[in-house]
Amino acid sequence: MRRLYLLGGALLVASPQLSAQSWQTLSVERAKLPRAELSVVVRHHAGKFSIKPTRDSVRYRAMLRYDARALEPIYSYDADSGALRLGTRQRQGSSSGRRSGNLDITLGAIGTLAIDVQAGAAETQLDLTGLPITSLSVSSGASDTRVRFDGPNPVRMKSLTLSTGAASIMVDRLGNANADEIVVRAGVGEVELDMAGTWLHDTELRAEVALGALTIRVPSDVGVRVETSRVIASFSHEGLSEKGGAYVSDNWESAPHKLRIYAQTVVGFLSIERR
Repeated sequence: MRRLYLLGGALLVASPQLSAQSWQTLSVERAKLPRAELSVVVRHHAGKFSIKPTRDSVRYRAMLRYDARALEPIYSYDADSGALRLGTRQRQGSSSGRRSGNLDITLGAIGTLAIDVQAGAAETQLDLTGLPITSLSVSSGASDTRVRFDGPNPVRMKSLTLSTGAASIMVDRLGNANADEIVVRAGVGEVELDMAGTWLHDTELRAEVALGALTIRVPSDVGVRVETSRVIASFSHEGLSEKGGAYVSDNWESAPHKLRIYAQTVVGFLSIERR
């Protein structure tokens, strides 16, 4: 196995090609960075992809295993901007399969994080529990994505964007994300949002649904107000009543925290559930 030591504390490990499958491995790790905020940009073409938190004193650690015949690895860190880029791109003229690459990233809760993920045909699991995230963007192309916030985000998140083409995105305990604004764009895919968790302030959710489906499950102690424009879309809103051109929950005025939803649907499906 060949090892390359880079300046700044990053370690890269590349294994030799295997004769039949051309599999290679790339490992990177940094414990100290010159900037407090780390911008993580992931572009993973195919295979599997995960992010998980760690209490170790590392800023980031990543392991990529990929088929070199189909994919090219992406890795760079810019000390001036604090931007980390990771992932894979398809080689020109190749036809990569869904199992062409596996990328696992571990992030430390040191400083703050801005995360931007685009997963093409990569099955994605993002455990963002307890990570100090100021902004998050997740785009899913043709494979399912699961995001979880099992504990509160220790910093306020300015924006959270979820986009899907022909896949599904499921988010667990989104109330822990501590997000000011949530934006959802669903093409023909499906998005499910579980808004449980520790609410610290009001949140605004804007959604655009074409042929897809959006389900939002809101805790009963959170007030809900929905404004929606539809063409021939379905709208399920059990527990909400129409008032002043919007649909509101019974506790809208008295709830300690409120969720304002603005949704545009064409031929899709919008469902608001109270839990």
